[in-house]
Amino acid sequence: MAQIKRFGKVKLDVLDNGTATATATAQDAAGLPATLPTGSGAPAWTSSDPGVTVTPVATDATGLTATVAPAVPPVLVTGFTISVSCLLADGVTTISGVSSANNIVAGGPTGFQVAVA
Repeated sequence: MAQIKRFGKVKLDVLDNGTATATATAQDAAGLPATLPTGSGAPAWTSSDPGVTVTPVATDATGLTATVAPAVPPVLVTGFTISVSCLLADGVTTISGVSSANNIVAGGPTGFQVAVA
């Protein structure tokens, strides 16, 4: 069975188009940046809430960058977290990390819905 030994740091930067970029940085036991060993598995990204999608960035060969976006159709979400985990090349050790709490919030008004009774 895999052992969870070390934890990474996840950083979330909000962009102006309704998406965000999550970047995972591997770190050692002292919290210093580290490099994943050659042969490690691809990082797996997940959201704590189904109202949020997390998709690895296809152009990032390391798999350490993902796009975070509202689900379709979008819903407001409070306090979701993003997690990333990776099985190291030894086939036993799994490292993981979790972001701080984040929110999907409504954007500014773009029009009206008109109802006639």
